Amino acid sequence: MQINLIPASLVASCMLLVYDWACTLDREVDFVWSHPLSFSAMLFFINRYLPFVDAFTSMSLSFTQNSPEKCIKHFKVVTWFTVVGILLCEVILMLRTYAIWERKRSVMIGFIILILVVAVPSFVFTGLELNSLVYRKASIGCHLVHASPIIMGAYLLLLFCETVIAVLMLIKATRHLRPPYSPWVAKLYRDGLLFYLYLLALSLANVVIPICIPSLSNWLATLVYAPFSSLLFLMYICRPQRVFHSIFCTRIFLLIMKQRSPPRSPILDSTDLTIFMADFPSGSGVTDSSALASSSSMPA
Repeated sequence: MQINLIPASLVASCMLLVYDWACTLDREVDFVWSHPLSFSAMLFFINRYLPFVDAFTSMSLSFTQNSPEKCIKHFKVVTWFTVVGILLCEVILMLRTYAIWERKRSVMIGFIILILVVAVPSFVFTGLELNSLVYRKASIGCHLVHASPIIMGAYLLLLFCETVIAVLMLIKATRHLRPPYSPWVAKLYRDGLLFYLYLLALSLANVVIPICIPSLSNWLATLVYAPFSSLLFLMYICRPQRVFHSIFCTRIFLLIMKQRSPPRSPILDSTDLTIFMADFPSGSGVTDSSALASSSSMPA
């Protein structure tokens, strides 16, 4: 079962990336390419296209003959690409939430602490995991025979980080979704919370499956069989967990960037940092799309 499941999941994840790209390319052209290059656009492109590097590098390794040395070499490169990609997604979500919270200093400080608490141990876990890997020569692909279980800590850190972000969004949603409110504002909160639930389910699966069904250990994360291999950072990075992070952030990104496109509100500024960080208008809530676009046009 695992022999068929792993390559099938890998191919499915790659095709999902391509399918989502094709479905949203028109919006990307309208809302991103038609504007001058900016900080938010660069974040968008990194989040959008870095997973393609991970995916197709993994694909080439999965269906070709490789020495153990080549597997380790390529795996390390792809792994660190994935670390950067996942953490970038978290930073994007934090920036969006920071804008929703009216750029409060306490929220900014809290997020700085949170990203350090998540990133530093994750780098350590990743380094230890990479040093523990042992590959065996296989007729095709790469066969991982040993990996340290220490990477399990990265799962838990990711769960903690995204839960904090979701709770902060939910708190603000109780205020901003009081009538009257714009439908796009409701969609922003709805999609953000739904995406959190989807990612939570994947993260929990990657924690529970290795414990309950070792023979299917972490296939959701890695797409390569290896007992207790990594969620964020392990081999063959076109994993559903990685792919969904990118797709969900891209979707929220496009939703917010749509609000700055013509016809433009006079509230909106063409500078990128204003798009990302403009203050909320005074008052008890956000009642129109222009206001929230100017205040939370943080890439999602």
